Amino acid sequence: MKLEIKELLKFPGSEEVFEFNENWDYLETGQGIVKFASSVSFSGKVTNIGNSVLAKGDVTTRVTLKCNRCLKLFEHDVAVDYLEEFCTPDEEENEDCIAYDGEVIDFRPSVAENLILVLPMKWLCNVECHGICSQCGQDLNEIRCDCREEKVDPRMQALQKFFEEKE
Repeated sequence: MKLEIKELLKFPGSEEVFEFNENWDYLETGQGIVKFASSVSFSGKVTNIGNSVLAKGDVTTRVTLKCNRCLKLFEHDVAVDYLEEFCTPDEEENEDCIAYDGEVIDFRPSVAENLILVLPMKWLCNVECHGICSQCGQDLNEIRCDCREEKVDPRMQALQKFFEEKE
């Protein structure tokens, strides 16, 4: 996802349209590995705004995630409204500006960051997902188990034993 901007830099106000379609294997996130089920499509335009270059476009793909409740894999569509400002390392005082070297902008790191930011906080295959039984491991979406769902605070287990002895 590299774009040569040599001609664009010559004329402030000039624009260039671009389109990328790349196959990515995976992204590492704080929640785990995200695998791609389809290619990453990125289209938009770059504009020379004087001391920097403004990139605006759309990123779309489909990723495979692991449900946080039942641990099954599921696919999730991702769409990003991309808007980033790029500048030379000399102009990098602006914190919102991403530095580029020479006459080429590499979009891949910023596209990856934007994709990670739009992923859901909690990866769920379905909002109604019941997860798995904490005692027997049965997928509660498929069938209910007969395990007791009695949750006891570990600090109170001694008190629970006291009442069981009295009965």
